[in-house]
Amino acid sequence: MPLLQSSRLLSIAKFTLATTLLTLSAVAPAAPSVPSALTPVAYAAPATAPATTEPAPEVINITSGMKISEYNKLFTADNCEKTVKEFPFQVPYKVDLDKMEFSTDSSQPVPKLTDIFNRQFTDSQGPKQILAVCECQIKAKTNPNKILQIPAPTDKTKTEEIEKYKKFRGIKDWISQNIIQNPTTCRMFQTKSPSSDSGDEPTVDICAIQPDKLNVTELGITKTLRPDEFKGLDSDNNCQIDGNETCRLKIELAIQDCGLNSSQNSKLQGPIPKPDKPQEMTSGDIACNRLAYYSCINGNLTYTNFDGGLMSNNLQTSQVLLQKDQRGLVGFFKTNDQGAGTDNPAINLVLYIINLLAGLSFMIAVAMLIIGGFYLVMASGNSEMTDKGKQSIKNFVLAITFTLLSYAIVTIIQAILYS
Repeated sequence: MPLLQSSRLLSIAKFTLATTLLTLSAVAPAAPSVPSALTPVAYAAPATAPATTEPAPEVINITSGMKISEYNKLFTADNCEKTVKEFPFQVPYKVDLDKMEFSTDSSQPVPKLTDIFNRQFTDSQGPKQILAVCECQIKAKTNPNKILQIPAPTDKTKTEEIEKYKKFRGIKDWISQNIIQNPTTCRMFQTKSPSSDSGDEPTVDICAIQPDKLNVTELGITKTLRPDEFKGLDSDNNCQIDGNETCRLKIELAIQDCGLNSSQNSKLQGPIPKPDKPQEMTSGDIACNRLAYYSCINGNLTYTNFDGGLMSNNLQTSQVLLQKDQRGLVGFFKTNDQGAGTDNPAINLVLYIINLLAGLSFMIAVAMLIIGGFYLVMASGNSEMTDKGKQSIKNFVLAITFTLLSYAIVTIIQAILYS
């Protein structure tokens, strides 16, 4: 009996313990699970940035006055490829559908390069399309022949393929003939970037040289200028030879005439300067000798006789003094630099006169000092001679002071202008 009661008490105790443990496990928070080395762990994928779409390629449209940064951004490889494929000028082609052979269509006109350049740069189909292709070859290293090279279609029912081939082959031939094989074409543009004093980004100004502007006539001389010669004369980069540039053109043509003219009648008017040895001069030498006395003054070609004492106050006078075989003072001040540089013999003449007067003033001042000393030594109590001696010494001091002061002013101005 006691054994039976003990067994029942043990069973009740076990039941009570199990119930208590279940209650505690339901109330207590769950312990964090710690993954073991063999337990796979799921990681969240990192957030990806939204995909950015590249801008669609577009035909390059150059406008004069656009900012330099915007201009440079135009010439990407994609834009250049689209520009070449949409080029407005082409050699017209036709196709024989029976044989599927392609040939040039002589019944249609081929756009001429000169006609295109004679249009305004801002025209929708004008020189700016040619400039775009030129810049693409330089900046993006685009090869139009490679872009436009597609296989010839063989199926006469594929109309779109046939028209595309005719277009690409026509563009390829026109660009090859007028741009790739003609380097002068890409040199027919003037580009300048004027500085901006306001701090804003500078712009790019572009113009095209019209071919007929290369043919010039001045002083009865006709010449066809090369593009680089035209640009050298076009100092304001406006694709025109105007204003003071016309005078420079006359001098250039006169120089040409100087070297080629076989007669004594030079295109330049005015007296022929006297050479050192007239008997040894040829007719060409006479023309060149006359040229050395012409200058651009206020935009006009003017005869300036330095040997006769006539001198212009215009710095452009120096341009003509650089010619060979010059005579008299002209030749002297071309080779004797007085501080203005060998490119300014006219200013060297002025400086030479100033230096000469300064030296002469110094010599006179020294002479006055000697005379004053002589009076003082010989005065022997004579007040009149003593006063003359003192006055001469005062004049010496004043002369030296003003001479040094004037020379210093000229030297400072000379250093500022020609340093």
